[in-house]
Amino acid sequence: MQEGADLITLQHIDLQVVRRGSGPPLLLLHGGGGPQHHLPFFHQLTERFDVIAPIHPGFAGSAIPEHFDGMDDLIYLHLDLMDALDLHDAVVVGM
Repeated sequence: MQEGADLITLQHIDLQVVRRGSGPPLLLLHGGGGPQHHLPFFHQLTERFDVIAPIHPGFAGSAIPEHFDGMDDLIYLHLDLMDALDLHDAVVVGM
């Protein structure tokens, strides 16, 4: 498990989520290089935003769920996360 992450269970998946800062919600989605919450820009974003940074399944020691067949499964997981955290007006940023 990634240090500083909380677990949120969605779709029978224990999703690691790092949440820091305050202000308007910003959902930060990492790319293929993995989680980026340790980089300086993440800390700068937390000065102005409530940054929610989920760690995609398959990264930071987590398994890829058997039912994941493609990118759409990841998208639906993040939509469920937004619903669970009531992030209906969040800015979404992909890295």
